[in-house]
Amino acid sequence: MRVSDSLLGVLAVLFGAAILWHIRGFPEVPGHYYGPSFFPGIVGWGFILFGALLLVRVGREARWHEKLVSFPAWRANGRGTVAAVGVLLAIQGFSYFGDSIGFQLLSAAIMAALFRWSGRSWIFSISLAIAIAVVLDALFSKLLSVPLPTGLLTNYWW
Repeated sequence: MRVSDSLLGVLAVLFGAAILWHIRGFPEVPGHYYGPSFFPGIVGWGFILFGALLLVRVGREARWHEKLVSFPAWRANGRGTVAAVGVLLAIQGFSYFGDSIGFQLLSAAIMAALFRWSGRSWIFSISLAIAIAVVLDALFSKLLSVPLPTGLLTNYWW
């Protein structure tokens, strides 16, 4: 399924506006310049900005006449369908096995499998998957102070 850029732009702007409307009631933290609405506010404004830029690009290229939703040929060959189902299964895998296996191992394995399915080499797939898993873990656990489940690596992970 292919969704037109005009529809995605409108949806992004509306989603960003909904985020900003929702966070307006978040409480302020005394003594701080930012509170719980700071990061969601950045995300909301980002959705609005990039949705609007997408709409501007559609307007410049005069592509308003495109179908809002179309179904390209990838549906017929089976490979694209398997990739889409693989992403959905990966999300379910995280919900079922995330705590026991751990974010680092599970995300690296899933990303390596998806990279490999998309036609990349084994070395590229495994090395990039490990690098992304380490960067994401460092970003969430160290920078954002959001602990991710370590699972099997509980005694070995930093």
